Amino acid sequence: MYQDARNGNWDIYVYTVEGGVEPEARVTTNTANQMEPSIFGNLIVYQDDRNGNWDIYMYDLLSQTETRITTNTATQQYPDIDGNRIVWQDNRNGNLDVYMYDLTTQTERRVTTTSSNRNPAISGDLIAYEKTVTANNAQRYVIYYFDLSTNAEAQVPGTLDQKSNPAISGTRIVYQTPEIFELETQNEIIMQDVASEATWKTNNAADQEKPDINENLIVYEDHRTYTMYVGYTSDIYLYNIDSQTINQVTSDSKNQVSPAVHGGRIVYMDDRNGNWDIYMTTVAYATAAPTPSTPPRVWAPGPSSTESETENPPLIPNEFIILATIALITAIITSIILAIIYEKHNSRKPAKKTAENT
Repeated sequence: MYQDARNGNWDIYVYTVEGGVEPEARVTTNTANQMEPSIFGNLIVYQDDRNGNWDIYMYDLLSQTETRITTNTATQQYPDIDGNRIVWQDNRNGNLDVYMYDLTTQTERRVTTTSSNRNPAISGDLIAYEKTVTANNAQRYVIYYFDLSTNAEAQVPGTLDQKSNPAISGTRIVYQTPEIFELETQNEIIMQDVASEATWKTNNAADQEKPDINENLIVYEDHRTYTMYVGYTSDIYLYNIDSQTINQVTSDSKNQVSPAVHGGRIVYMDDRNGNWDIYMTTVAYATAAPTPSTPPRVWAPGPSSTESETENPPLIPNEFIILATIALITAIITSIILAIIYEKHNSRKPAKKTAENT
């Protein structure tokens, strides 16, 4: 399930991996834009601007019917769905709030009532989202969650540094946050289980962004691969919480971004064909993570952890080492040749003067 602009506007398409005669099907046909889809079972939710503002719509793949979920004239965006509950961000109150719609009771509910709240994700009774806080005289977003079973809001434990892109599965919440590795600031992925308080983070000097989680699997973009004349490219990486192992999923020289995982299948955007396409792979095809290649930088490892990545990236890419070695050898050979020429030239001068004196 993805958004596609092949018809001159954004539409939602779905690809059926098993059981479909025609695997790919166009879900939306309205000439407005439909974007940011999320799927649960046979239900797809997305944002739609046919009414002059963004609303939340739902499509049932079984009944092939479309339902408008929100009717408020403000903007509703970035929906997510789990079970019979749909959540989204909503600005009807003059700032961003998280709202929820219950398909069973057909009732809408405002979930957050303080600060600005955006980018919600739901799993069971828990809704994770970004919430503004003030720290060191500056506002930034950190990760909060709301428990529908207790009607209680809480901050995911951690510092008040900027955090974004939350995803949730059960009681496990993943997100990205900046981390300083000596001279550079890079994003890293953190997972926190708000029930067991177990944590994990990527702990690598390269950028890791846009995580997703399903049960024991975490996927994310990783920007450690560096190629001369190209620069950094993005690959998809996978962390298995049970085996505590990190694997590289993609290795194509182009970019693979925005991964999502469910049921052992990983889908992502890929630009190897000159435009963005959707690709899929499975956990079984993941290969061991290679030694990362990065340009010169000082690398400082974070706290040691049996669950954290322990590989140390080389300070200088292999291509630079090869070129430097060739240049050094060339310089040495040139110096030797010049020394020989100079020696021969000087050895002739005394003989010439002796002949002239005679």
